[in-house]
Amino acid sequence: MIAPRPAEGPALRLGGLRKAFGSAVVLDDVSLDVAQGSITGLIGPNGAGKTTLFNLVAGVVRPDAGSIELNGAPLRGTAAARAARGISRTFQEIRLFPTLTALENVMVACQDNRGQRLGTAVFRWARTAADQRATQGRAEALLDMVGLADLADRLPTELSYGQQKRVGIARALATGTGLLLLDEPAAGLDPDAVRDLAALIRRLSREVGTILLIEHNLELVREICDVAVFLDAGRVVVAGDPAAVLDDPRVWRAFMGL
Repeated sequence: MIAPRPAEGPALRLGGLRKAFGSAVVLDDVSLDVAQGSITGLIGPNGAGKTTLFNLVAGVVRPDAGSIELNGAPLRGTAAARAARGISRTFQEIRLFPTLTALENVMVACQDNRGQRLGTAVFRWARTAADQRATQGRAEALLDMVGLADLADRLPTELSYGQQKRVGIARALATGTGLLLLDEPAAGLDPDAVRDLAALIRRLSREVGTILLIEHNLELVREICDVAVFLDAGRVVVAGDPAAVLDDPRVWRAFMGL
């Protein structure tokens, strides 16, 4: 279940990406290398273009210009095609099915990864007993990976917000384990839950592979990321060691509105 890592070259390479919606240029000439097995934090004020960059990598929208490579090969096609290449993603909204248990929520994602439409998969479980056992086994392994093996039979309403986010991560991993895109994973979490999340992300980096995350909790970025990338007005302003990036006056001016 652990994704193989190529020996050389970046996991993800963005070259000259540009994206506009009408007259509004959201990303302008964004180039970035994400190293194999690294945790890279994407930071910036609201409207900087972070989510659009995620959408381009995930295949939700197409760039107007530029290139995206995964493990040295061009990354094209739909979101489903990107998932087949090992890209998985969480969202700011957790989007769990409220009437399904944590295990069933992950099982649905496992089934969807085999080519079923997600909505259909909710109502049509695996076609054979063997498929059912395999799906359940994989979902149980993913819940164990995020530390929720003992809560597999709980409904989302019986889980804390932080635990619900972990189910969301497990569901994402069901669709791919080559590149994990985490969209504001610490949003809404209390300090204890953020500490637990930091430990989980470090472990996932070791066990799964490369992680690119959008995050407004700058101390979390400082603590867990190998590289921080500051995006503002659709451009990469500075990238490098998180401590140096977070101490850059341009970063503070942007976040403090100065």
